[in-house]
Amino acid sequence: MKGTWQINIISNQPYTLKVTGQSTITFIYDFVERFGGPHPGYAVLSGHPQAGQPAILMLSVIGRKGPSSVTIGDVSLVTVSGPETVRNSTITDMGNGDVLVTVDAVPEGEFVVCLKGTDKVSGSDFQRQSTTQMSVSKVNIKAVADKSMEPGKTFTLPFSVMTQ
Repeated sequence: MKGTWQINIISNQPYTLKVTGQSTITFIYDFVERFGGPHPGYAVLSGHPQAGQPAILMLSVIGRKGPSSVTIGDVSLVTVSGPETVRNSTITDMGNGDVLVTVDAVPEGEFVVCLKGTDKVSGSDFQRQSTTQMSVSKVNIKAVADKSMEPGKTFTLPFSVMTQ
């Protein structure tokens, strides 16, 4: 059903409400990290982002007439079990439907990615939420290779482990 919905629930017990629909506007995302060198860019983060730390997301957004048919207005991280929402984000249009989003801090616990914008075809506002929940990492492992690795040769890789 098109339009704005209002649902009122009065309960003394915990409840969950899930509304599922279909749309011609969709998005996928990855948490990424910058890398330098002769060909700098972004690489998908292996693992989960750290709670309370800044993070970078790469979103690919597709509208009914391709990526140029939508305008992104806001991207936020919304906690699943509480009212916390991280709205303080910086959005950079990378072209062809790709958007780079930097958030100041990742929320604690499980969260979803919420995307708001405008459908240029219909002129209407939209809001989409990721179908999967993310959780944060409690451990950060960092390893830095200080020399080149060669196949078949022993290589020592120092690393550090940090907990939150």
